[in-house]
Amino acid sequence: MAAAHWRQELFCKSTQRARELIPFLLEQHRICGLNMPNKARGELPGLLERARLLSSALPHADICCHFSISHNYSGSAAAGFAALTNFCRQLAGIQGCSLLLVSGGGRRKQLDSLRALELAAASPDWQELRLPVAVAFNPYFPDAGRQQEERRRLRRKLMAGRGRVAAVYLQAGSDVHRLRKGLHHLRQLLAELEQLNAASQEPGTEAGAPPQQPASRPAKRQRQQQAGSSTAAQSAPLSNHQGPSTGTKIARTQEQRIQVFGSVLVPSRKLLANMKFRPWGGVFLRQAGPSVVHQSHVMSPVLAQISRPQYLSGVQQAEAITRQVLQVYAEYSVTPLVETEVTSEAQAAHVQELL
Repeated sequence: MAAAHWRQELFCKSTQRARELIPFLLEQHRICGLNMPNKARGELPGLLERARLLSSALPHADICCHFSISHNYSGSAAAGFAALTNFCRQLAGIQGCSLLLVSGGGRRKQLDSLRALELAAASPDWQELRLPVAVAFNPYFPDAGRQQEERRRLRRKLMAGRGRVAAVYLQAGSDVHRLRKGLHHLRQLLAELEQLNAASQEPGTEAGAPPQQPASRPAKRQRQQQAGSSTAAQSAPLSNHQGPSTGTKIARTQEQRIQVFGSVLVPSRKLLANMKFRPWGGVFLRQAGPSVVHQSHVMSPVLAQISRPQYLSGVQQAEAITRQVLQVYAEYSVTPLVETEVTSEAQAAHVQELL
């Protein structure tokens, strides 16, 4: 079977289970990287233990550990940020590791992923850390106001994490139109960030110095130049990723671009049933009818009248939409992150067939 190219979320609660999965995932199928989610309180010691195991067994493995602010919030923003800093200090000592920083579900607290990045930018402790950081972006919000808020937050994350943010992870979803629009926006944003990084390297400019014009509103001539270059950027990939990434490659230089990874759910009857009755927060999947399943958002009347395949209507419909999502990923050079468990040859074959 030909080697596939995807990242895999690792579903295991024990170090022993992780040890058993290493040959299957990284030696037989040559998966380009592993992600270990943080889905509950008290998981951080286990995440570090499994990261050390994977790194020692496969020194060139690309391991991304997730950190959920909501699952590690300790009563105050200061305590939550201290927990994050302590975790990152330990993770930075493990070869090939990076961090995906997410806010998590629940009510917005005093500390979220954006605020944490802003605190890190001003923290002397973080100046010593050599740890690549990734941020999340959800292009699927049905509400225009939430879309704009999410884009503003992404921009602020990338600006706060300049020189440290090495990757952007896309949330899973089913609306291919919104995905394409979100990736187009991300492409423009990353091109702007590269221009700012290049300008900061010019003689007489300190590295990391803020741009002369306000970041939210470039000067008229700069906007005209960006508009002129955006057409040429249409066919350019979001990242310079050409093959399986490693932990050393993700620690990019100034000349390297931020990598982009996109979540993929492998459809099954069990997955669709779970998503209907216990949907994941922030994951927008259409079912039969105009309503959008998650967070009680409703599609606009115009969108509701458009006949589109409904993800939650059945496995066949969900797979058709998944293939469309993967096609858009390929157009924008986005590496898939499979968020569905893969622990058998049959499951791996199904993933490779979709990819």
